[in-house]
Amino acid sequence: MKKNIKNIIIIIFFIYLLANVLMNKELVFDSFKQSTNILINNLAPSLFPMFIISEILINYNFGTYLTIILGKFINKYLKISSNCFLLLILSILSGFPSNAKNIRTMYENKEINKDMYITVQNGEVVVNAPWYFTANKIQQMVQEKKNWILSKMQEYEETL
Repeated sequence: MKKNIKNIIIIIFFIYLLANVLMNKELVFDSFKQSTNILINNLAPSLFPMFIISEILINYNFGTYLTIILGKFINKYLKISSNCFLLLILSILSGFPSNAKNIRTMYENKEINKDMYITVQNGEVVVNAPWYFTANKIQQMVQEKKNWILSKMQEYEETL
């Protein structure tokens, strides 16, 4: 019974909303035109470059280069991975919509993880895991990422 009353109230609300839209066609059309104008002239030009720049930085593993340049700072003061630091910088520069997209992209590419991360900073392997992870689980993750770790160590040695 409560569900039927709720549905009836929702239907009446939308009928009222539709009636107001139909009675005020000019106002709705002008508002739509103004909103589209704002989107085209203000929003798109500011968001589009940030989407492109952030996508390029993420896909070319810019976080790795940040580790080489700012590795000691990131490791000592922030205690986050280079990819998380890249997300932090991009979030500060671009703001909400770009920031959410960047996080989703990096999470889908498995560059960030909500549980733990492994990174190579200044030639050292750093593993950050929550307190509830067992040593065996951490060891298993390191073993799974062994080839990646070795390739990052080799990249670091080549930059020296």
